[in-house]
Amino acid sequence: MIEIAKAMLEVQKAIKPALKGAENPFFKSKYATLESVWDACRGALQANGISVIQGGAVVDGKPCMKTILLHESGESIESIYLMAPAKDDPQAMGSAITYMRRYSLASMVGVVTTDDDGEAAMERQGPPAGKDTARQTQTAPRGSRTALLETITHLNKPAVVNEFLKMAGLPDINEASNHQLESIINKLGK
Repeated sequence: MIEIAKAMLEVQKAIKPALKGAENPFFKSKYATLESVWDACRGALQANGISVIQGGAVVDGKPCMKTILLHESGESIESIYLMAPAKDDPQAMGSAITYMRRYSLASMVGVVTTDDDGEAAMERQGPPAGKDTARQTQTAPRGSRTALLETITHLNKPAVVNEFLKMAGLPDINEASNHQLESIINKLGK
């Protein structure tokens, strides 16, 4: 697993967060679609010689989604995720397949996305009365690179940003990874 491990390191350096572009009317929230997860990682996977194979499987009589990351060297990583369709009909199975393809791909590759069902279960509330709401948005952006850069610009603390870039050995903000951008936002919030 040496070659695929090296390739996955490069993939994870290059992937971007999946954009939340679909609306979940039940929870009144947005979520990243399968297409968005693919858009976030396809280029990095292909550039590093990794293909993705996803298909149904049965384990102990239960439907599962098998995801295989196959490197051009022949090495692979695979995982199997149990599917639990809401009902026993083709529509529910199709939804479960799409859901598991999205979540298994995101988890195996390391794509950051938001589980809106999980967010709803957290019962998050707004900021406490009297608190600065700008600080609340500083740690929240995990969506697009543009949103991260806009948040840093909005905070208007160029000296802190330049100090961080110097410590990280980066010539400018555009060379920073999304993880580094999030670190800058967290630092600016203190």
